[in-house]
Amino acid sequence: MQRLKRFYYQASIRGLNNRIHRNPNDAAAYSRRGVAYRELAQPAQALDDFDAAIRLAPNSEFAHLGRGIACSDLNQDESALHAFDEAIRLDPDFAYAYYHRALTYRRLKQDERALADYDAALRLDPDFAYAYIGRGAVYLDLLQPTQALADFDAVVRRQPKNANAYYSRGVAYRDLADYERAIADFDAALRLEPGSRERTRIAAIATTRWERLSLQSPISMRHSVLIQKAK
Repeated sequence: MQRLKRFYYQASIRGLNNRIHRNPNDAAAYSRRGVAYRELAQPAQALDDFDAAIRLAPNSEFAHLGRGIACSDLNQDESALHAFDEAIRLDPDFAYAYYHRALTYRRLKQDERALADYDAALRLDPDFAYAYIGRGAVYLDLLQPTQALADFDAVVRRQPKNANAYYSRGVAYRDLADYERAIADFDAALRLEPGSRERTRIAAIATTRWERLSLQSPISMRHSVLIQKAK
């Protein structure tokens, strides 16, 4: 799957190179190529393309969003926040901009601001699964597992095959000392992704309690719960 994805985006870049060569003022082509570069884990090239798109179309909220994500990938958090602020200024109903700004606030350990942005994203898009998971993770950071559980439940209801949601909910159940349900959710995550040994979370977060948990596999988390249950 990864090889197919890489082939797809590499082909997309070749096509967009030709499109830009024919029309150097095609802002949309720069934005699309920026997305392709980011998917190929080339954030510096992505940032160059989003900057080009903004020069040509300064009122494109999508280009500012892309610029913010690329800056975030490069650990340029202040620049990322500025770009997300601009995207939201241009479109106050842009759920993805609030979501990505929340990720940056969380990395900066500004949990209250992150919660406010996750709330805004979910008001605009009540089915935004990543926003529920992100907000739930902040609640876990704040030692509020009951609120986290409600968010992870919301994802499971909407996406019953989302292994990430079961794993996250298992952590919330574990923090609530509901070990039977925690084990059941870790088992569900393993059934859905049997080859997964380490789970990567939805955001590049600074080293926090939640990140340390999230870098454990469902198997090791299951074992830790069994140990606690036996005490």
